[in-house]
Amino acid sequence: MKKVLIVVAALFVGLQAKAQLQVEGGYQHFFEQSQTQDGGNKFINNGGGDGFYLGARYNIHLPWVSGLSVLPGANFSFMFSKNQPFPFMFALNLADPSFREIALNIPVDIAYTYQVSSSVKLRGFTGPDFQIGLLNHAVVHGGNSTHSYDVYASNEFVAAARTRLNVSWGFGAGVVVLDKFTAHVRYELGMVNLTTAQYSKLFRNALQVGVGYIF
Repeated sequence: MKKVLIVVAALFVGLQAKAQLQVEGGYQHFFEQSQTQDGGNKFINNGGGDGFYLGARYNIHLPWVSGLSVLPGANFSFMFSKNQPFPFMFALNLADPSFREIALNIPVDIAYTYQVSSSVKLRGFTGPDFQIGLLNHAVVHGGNSTHSYDVYASNEFVAAARTRLNVSWGFGAGVVVLDKFTAHVRYELGMVNLTTAQYSKLFRNALQVGVGYIF
């Protein structure tokens, strides 16, 4: 047992020695679709929002295959929308809500990087992304007053709360220049129903375009 722990510790130290810190940020857009079953009828509604993200990753090189690495990271996303499909909103026709969302995202990708020239590398990657909603408010303006409603809790405006946890599977491609600068495009497919409303489903996909700097 002691020998196994020594080997594991040595491997961990070796991987850490080959790890690179990468700070990144960029633009994000999400696509949402809700489906509500009412008797024999199905109602489908589409929406989306825009925003940006800021965070960091570690590029941990794996010793078994040249170019193979793990890219765990964490970032905060800030999203804004006036067009979200919520099957669980009260009196939606009487209000014009706007939505403000802050979330913590934890992507864990497997990446393969291919050397194209002395200064340029191409990178493909895929893996899960775990999103935890921190804040999601519907802001409603009526007359001379403004009200803010928590979308993660049932209240006078929200009939059924949105869930905080989303899990998606992402895939994408990018470029690394001079081992310092990165740019990438990533698309994520949501796998978790985000509404607690009966007979309804709400899924989110996301598009991300980002740049980064490697230390």
